[in-house]
Amino acid sequence: PSADKLTCDVTAITLQASGADRYDWQNGEMVVTTPGTYTVIGYNGNGCQAIASVEITKNVDAPIVTIRPSADKLTCDVTAITLQASGADSYDWQNGEMVVTTPGTYTVIGTGANGCQAESSIEITQDIAEPVVTINADETELTCDRTSIVLQANGAVSYDWQNGEMVVTAPGTYTVTGTGANGCQAESSIEITQD
Repeated sequence: PSADKLTCDVTAITLQASGADRYDWQNGEMVVTTPGTYTVIGYNGNGCQAIASVEITKNVDAPIVTIRPSADKLTCDVTAITLQASGADSYDWQNGEMVVTTPGTYTVIGTGANGCQAESSIEITQDIAEPVVTINADETELTCDRTSIVLQANGAVSYDWQNGEMVVTAPGTYTVTGTGANGCQAESSIEITQD
């Protein structure tokens, strides 16, 4: 036969016998599209006969395609995500991307060695919300009795005071930059006066 296995690529197999003068296919087929045992009887010129059989199998199992992202969410820190497919022999990304920079649904079609296909999709989300940073202070005015004020920032994961101070002893505008868990930043300022 031209092949011994039916697949998604090979949907028909031509059976061809040789070695005799005349042939009689028992199931009447020389082009087969279903798996099974196919038998031929060959006759030569002196009336002798011989039987030959071939087993045709079938493999139309679709591949199990999965997508593994380098991260599960776009953020201010993670501006691009690499998508990697596995489970097949070749892949065709429907939106042509394996490195994504925008949220959405990304789909790949995987083709197995037998030509069968399956698709897999993944949803990429985005979190670029800035933290809501606030500065707390017991007082906002320095006096002769109150010579220092402690500033405390809230609403983020980490803080960077632009003038390097959280305990202030001079009037002015004090600004902090807060960074959220997603890497996004926001500023907050407070005015400290003096009397």
